[in-house]
Amino acid sequence: MNKIKMLLHIGLLLAGCCANAHGQVIDNYVSDDQPLQVDSQDAQKTALRQGLSDVLLRQLGMKELLSNPHLVDALDHPDSYVIDFKVDRAVQSGEEGLFTLHINFDQNALNQLYKEASLVPWSRNRSSVLMWLAQEQQGQRQLVANSPLAVAMQAQAQKRGIPLFRPLMDLQDELGLSVSDAWGFFAEPIQKASSRYGAQAVLTGRVYQEQGKWTSQWQLLDRDRQMLFKSKQDSLDAIAADVVDQLAVYFAKQDKLSALQGAGAYFLSVSGIRSLDDWQALQKDLQQLSSIVSFQLDAMQGNEVRVRVISSGTIRQLQDELSQNNSLHAQAGSDEQTLNFNWQGADSP
Repeated sequence: MNKIKMLLHIGLLLAGCCANAHGQVIDNYVSDDQPLQVDSQDAQKTALRQGLSDVLLRQLGMKELLSNPHLVDALDHPDSYVIDFKVDRAVQSGEEGLFTLHINFDQNALNQLYKEASLVPWSRNRSSVLMWLAQEQQGQRQLVANSPLAVAMQAQAQKRGIPLFRPLMDLQDELGLSVSDAWGFFAEPIQKASSRYGAQAVLTGRVYQEQGKWTSQWQLLDRDRQMLFKSKQDSLDAIAADVVDQLAVYFAKQDKLSALQGAGAYFLSVSGIRSLDDWQALQKDLQQLSSIVSFQLDAMQGNEVRVRVISSGTIRQLQDELSQNNSLHAQAGSDEQTLNFNWQGADSP
């Protein structure tokens, strides 16, 4: 490879890394792949349950939420949340199973489940995280990007819906961040070296063996916030699972706080409500909207109802979501506080 081609190749690698490092919408929010040792009905049922568990965890972020009675019941009946699935023979030998079950879940059904369980899902738009990893072996410390732990961390993060990226560790990285600065969690040089990647958060870890166990300490720099945590496990895979779990809990909680801080109280005025059945059908439709945190009847006069809505987004986002409902038709006169709609009927095409 000549010098020009080499520079072009490096440039393309860097461009791809930086393009992926910004916050992104994760692509496995409602789908999951499960390995199968045999293609049988019992094996598929077990895989569907595990697939639903993975998707619930990916969307909610916190394992303890899976003990919610509504979610426990859902995991006992995973078929109710599946749109479709298919079985493929594993492409390569040595994979976890001889077959792979590809599953697509129904997001509307999941949204309804979350409302019944009084849970707010983690946004599909996730903060990107750049990871610097300093590892000590045989008394020597070095920055690593392709070590078994780094690879395991990225695989675990992908499973949990966290866009975690590793640095290129090219000459610019080697000159930009010393192993001593990374090991010491010195924020200024870490942030300076990370700026080329455009990540929204930076994770730095130091890992070493102590009395037969892997010991690690971690620093997360997330905008103006800093979080320090640790993990001590028997294996590097266990370290990866534990650290990514702690990251998922942190980001899911931050997302929930942001949603609550940005939540707005608006009014929805709906004309054409002529019976109790219409009102109940309207309530059912509102319960299925992901942007509505809660709602209650504010007033009713003639064939018009006024509903007070708490939304996790702006009034324009709420209006867009309402407009996608075939039972509602937007009316003139909406403003920054009130949206006007006409009820077309639950059976409208």
